[in-house]
Amino acid sequence: MNTKDDVKRKLLEAVETALLRSPFYDEKSRREAMQELENALSGPPLDDVANFMSPERAEFVRKCRIDERYTFRAVAAACAKEWGANWGSDQLIGEDLCRAAAETLGIPLEKFWRL
Repeated sequence: MNTKDDVKRKLLEAVETALLRSPFYDEKSRREAMQELENALSGPPLDDVANFMSPERAEFVRKCRIDERYTFRAVAAACAKEWGANWGSDQLIGEDLCRAAAETLGIPLEKFWRL
């Protein structure tokens, strides 16, 4: 199973390869594009989901994932819509939201993974 850091690294490598092959980017543009992508991947919500997980939000996540049997992508999308976030239906965000909700509510993580 890939960790979130492995996924980020692979994504950055793929984008860097694409930028290097592109005739539309000079060296400065490539560096700037890679820096913007790295900043986007390292900032919230990917690394800081737990920082804004309140008991109310955790209960919302629990309801979506356990009661309604949402996929991780659907959890992320429902939370983004409910809370006005911009991450859409990102599966990794959905997993992070479930992990943070489990910790906040003191529910075993397995309940969020096995439906």
